[in-house]
Amino acid sequence: MQEKKGRKKQITIRLDSELFAALRMYASRSGMSMSAFSESVLRQFAASNTPPRYEEVVSVREAAYRLSKSRRTIYRMIKNGEFGPDGCIEYGKDHKGVGIKASAIKEYLNRHTKHIEVTDDGCLSVKESAVYMIASEDTVYGWIRKGMLKAHKNITGRWRIEHAELDRFKAEHHY
Repeated sequence: MQEKKGRKKQITIRLDSELFAALRMYASRSGMSMSAFSESVLRQFAASNTPPRYEEVVSVREAAYRLSKSRRTIYRMIKNGEFGPDGCIEYGKDHKGVGIKASAIKEYLNRHTKHIEVTDDGCLSVKESAVYMIASEDTVYGWIRKGMLKAHKNITGRWRIEHAELDRFKAEHHY
């Protein structure tokens, strides 16, 4: 690292092409500009004097999608500290942008996931599936209707969803 002289102190870092490509990928995934992402990484490096860890950071929109909540609710959760003290990253001019660490979202989901007993046939009802997925029943019905979630009707005409199918859906759609 070299320090340039001038009015503002700047740091010049020479990156190899693989590291630069990784930084660009993480910046695009988090919805930040490359300069804002680099600034947050450098700020983390300067504060800790250790090499920065590259964690997946998602935008508020992506967090809202993963948690099946509105963006307004996500902002309220950030304000209330529900993602933990280190779960959010501010970026941009005047630090008005917010990114949420994917690990903080997973921890939130683990704290708020209700454990459900699976019946002998290994299937859950729509209501149980909604609780398991932390979504509304209407959302689960929509997933079934769109073909995103495979389900079948039992003899009484009620939808049943296999537990393995819900796990597949969670992994595929980052729930």
